[in-house]
Amino acid sequence: SIVLCSPTMAFSNRMGGAQPWRTQYNVGRKTALSAMADTTDLIDENMNEILKGETPVLIDVYAPWCGPCRLIEPVLERCAEKWSGEVNLVKYDAESKNKGVKMEFVMGGVHPDKLPSLILYKDGKPVAKRAGMITDDEI
Repeated sequence: SIVLCSPTMAFSNRMGGAQPWRTQYNVGRKTALSAMADTTDLIDENMNEILKGETPVLIDVYAPWCGPCRLIEPVLERCAEKWSGEVNLVKYDAESKNKGVKMEFVMGGVHPDKLPSLILYKDGKPVAKRAGMITDDEI
């Protein structure tokens, strides 16, 4: 196991070792956004209904193994509470086999190339895309 140490925390590779960051950042546990009952997964079957609706949609593109994706969940939860009724928040697993959603992203010019990514749809069209970590103020 390779362990990198800093004065404040230790990290390790997949082989195990010291991992206090798992506790600090809730990695490996259900966190705020994944525990929210009203968060919808974007899949081929509900894509048209969600993206073409009247309410703007913020899509959280994530992967289950992505640490930074889990780190932005508390930010997204706060935004979901703040924007309740004004913006719908949905999640899209980048590793899913939903070809229709992937094609929609490609055709709209917003195919996520980095994780985490946030894509904003309004009136059925993509209007903004952001990749990487983000804070409450930046969102």
